[in-house]
Amino acid sequence: SLKIPVIAGGLGAPIGRPVSGVRLEIIRLHKGDAPAWNERDALPHGELGEIIANGPNVSTAYYKDDKANRAHKLIDSQGQIWHRTGDVGFVDAEGRVIFTGRMAHMVEFEGHTYHSVACEGVSNSHPLVKRSALVSAFDKPTMIIELRPEATKADQMKIKDEVRSLLQTNPHTAKIQDILIHRSFPVDPRHNAKIERAKLALWASYSPSLSSHLPKIIPIGGWLFLLAPLFFELNHFWWVIWWIDFLLSTVAHLAQIPTAIPIAEIHGYSKKETAFWTMFLGATFWKPLTLTPKA
Repeated sequence: SLKIPVIAGGLGAPIGRPVSGVRLEIIRLHKGDAPAWNERDALPHGELGEIIANGPNVSTAYYKDDKANRAHKLIDSQGQIWHRTGDVGFVDAEGRVIFTGRMAHMVEFEGHTYHSVACEGVSNSHPLVKRSALVSAFDKPTMIIELRPEATKADQMKIKDEVRSLLQTNPHTAKIQDILIHRSFPVDPRHNAKIERAKLALWASYSPSLSSHLPKIIPIGGWLFLLAPLFFELNHFWWVIWWIDFLLSTVAHLAQIPTAIPIAEIHGYSKKETAFWTMFLGATFWKPLTLTPKA
């Protein structure tokens, strides 16, 4: 009962209290290698920072990875090793840890830092939003939402306006203006739940043009030509063309499916959808979807 107001209010997600034997502290946000640290430097309850952990079940080093050790392992004045989690949050007055997101997912805009999980809690409070992802697109915070199955296409503009209103009425998210609806979030195949935010940020900058659809006329024409023998008698020349067209429309398109799947996934297409559209349209389906990361 305590979680809902905190999450929907844009404060973050309560993840409970440390288990027995594990110590958690909050330290100031610091990018780069782990800073020198003393337990006296721990932030008081209510202050936002990076979550670090120490305990018998917390690893003291990465195997043969000095670079990772320098970045993620802290040694206090007592020689105890603490692990930098990369998670951001604070401890509330009741001793609960409130998780606000990953350091790597913070978005800076106009002097304000937006924390992914905290901001997403506001948009996720809409009953037709399945999940959200805060990303930076065109150097601005952009909220991408995936809708629940019961939401129809006719609902989309209304839902976007309602989510924007939720964000604007919350002081933590008031400046987030851009809302995008994604078909189905790309997720880490190992977990099938961890959102691929880098891919979504890339997708958010995608702007298809009318000219990208014009080449689709070619494979459509190819499929129509395969029907020609049903209506016309073909001579030897046109049968040769027919067989070339058949091989291009089937074998060549089929061979492109493995390449098309990871590209179309970023745009929310399932494997079955990608296979269908690649068989039908070939490279004219998936090549316009290819995104290039910003330098």
